[in-house]
Amino acid sequence: MNEEFERKQATEWLVRSAQAVAERPESRVNQTVLKSALDCYRDVFAVSVSPAHTSPIPIGLRELGRNVQGYQEYENIIDGTVLVLIPGSTFQMGSPIGVGDDDEHPQHEVTLSPYMIAKHEVTWSQYGKFCAATNRNLPQRPRWNPYDTHPVVNVSWTDAKAYCAWAGLALLTEAQWELAARGGKQFEYGTADGKISHELANYYGDGTRYPNTSPVGSYPANPYGIFDLSGNVWEWCEDGYWPYKVGPATDPIGAVNTERRVLRGGSWYFNPVRLRSAIRSWSVPDHQDYYVGFRVARAPF
Repeated sequence: MNEEFERKQATEWLVRSAQAVAERPESRVNQTVLKSALDCYRDVFAVSVSPAHTSPIPIGLRELGRNVQGYQEYENIIDGTVLVLIPGSTFQMGSPIGVGDDDEHPQHEVTLSPYMIAKHEVTWSQYGKFCAATNRNLPQRPRWNPYDTHPVVNVSWTDAKAYCAWAGLALLTEAQWELAARGGKQFEYGTADGKISHELANYYGDGTRYPNTSPVGSYPANPYGIFDLSGNVWEWCEDGYWPYKVGPATDPIGAVNTERRVLRGGSWYFNPVRLRSAIRSWSVPDHQDYYVGFRVARAPF
């Protein structure tokens, strides 16, 4: 059996196993099969070592090289998501006294381990493949959004979690989302230069280039090479919504025993103050709306 055929078979088995877990996540048989598929994939692809690395390419990913901003990118094989590797970093999360809403305080130091974040929000095209593979119904599609390159909307936190299970990915923690939006420079907005204008982001107001959602990547990328962290659609995060704790934190995640789930980034339907990097919002896990979508992430290795 040649190497190319082995890799094709291992990838197809991994995709089928992930789809089975997404359809029946409670099945221990499906979980066991997925583990076996991952082990097989690891064995088959273990020889695929990038010349720029001393370790194998992460399981389930294809290496793409560095983006123009200098950060390593990978493609997730199952759903085609392009992921940007964010180095471990320490930043100030939240807003200083006298700035922002009450729930942005206290501003506190957060240290994060390296992680990968999707370059774009999940699109209708990607979500459609997930629905076809798992026999789910597509969410209601707004009449003004017939394009597959726009971010999917009308998806709940629960829907987003199911997509992640199928694709072998995860939702961002709130801290991961804010670090990415800050661009490594403590930016006020998740845009190319940390400022806000209709040339940099999709939001409500005179001068907007789009009356509703825009195709992902329509505006300049931020310093990490990530698009649309401010505006376009609100993005679900993994965390439960909860007041910030006082003091430094490492790889924090919000409350898990709450029915309020964090939303970040603002959207085309909101004014620019709601697009700030520190702004927090929330809704219940089953909430769906025409200005809410999501972005995915994963651990690096």
